[in-house]
Amino acid sequence: MDSLSVGPVQYSSLEADEFDDGNSADDIDEVEEAPETSRTTGVPPEGSLKQQICQGRFEAWVSQMKLGHNPLVYELYKRLELLSHSVTNSSVRCLLVEFSIAGMHGVYKQSSCFDPTSPTWLLNSESNKMEQIPNLVVDWTLDDELLISSRYYTGAERRGPYVDESRLSERFGSDTIRALGGLNRLLQFLGLICADAGAPEAYTRHLPFGGIPHRILAA
Repeated sequence: MDSLSVGPVQYSSLEADEFDDGNSADDIDEVEEAPETSRTTGVPPEGSLKQQICQGRFEAWVSQMKLGHNPLVYELYKRLELLSHSVTNSSVRCLLVEFSIAGMHGVYKQSSCFDPTSPTWLLNSESNKMEQIPNLVVDWTLDDELLISSRYYTGAERRGPYVDESRLSERFGSDTIRALGGLNRLLQFLGLICADAGAPEAYTRHLPFGGIPHRILAA
């Protein structure tokens, strides 16, 4: 990972993986691919997927969190490319996002049951018993490594999300995270890139993204 232009930073030695960018699911309601962000200015072209999905959220986040004085926030956003964004609606709402940030390839998956107020049960074909399944499932990977995940079961004891703080610090740089304002601020930034604003609002507080407000996701 190259410099984010804020003093000495601990960088990862990992190189960006090559990958195929495609979606073959028959039931995808929305599938979009982004034109490449300008490599000279970092400004997304008019109508790019990054501009459509992230620009309003980013501006609302910077304004409401009073981050306008922090140049690293803008530098991190400049290094972001949104590659694809698709939503599938069946028995649950499923979001799939692919992105690249500072040369690292990320994939985000979120599955949300349409009713956030009632437990969801599924018949296990092997045991022939009903089993409760998560109302909300979140998996966030970077270069095929799972770094953030969460499972939320309505009506069950709440379980905290899994966040690999050590690996996130290695990937983004400990000094970079500190300059951003801490891990929570980085998680909020990742949330505005990935989180599904179309899912029921009740799920927002269960997302593993530093308590980012729904009004920012909906911007």
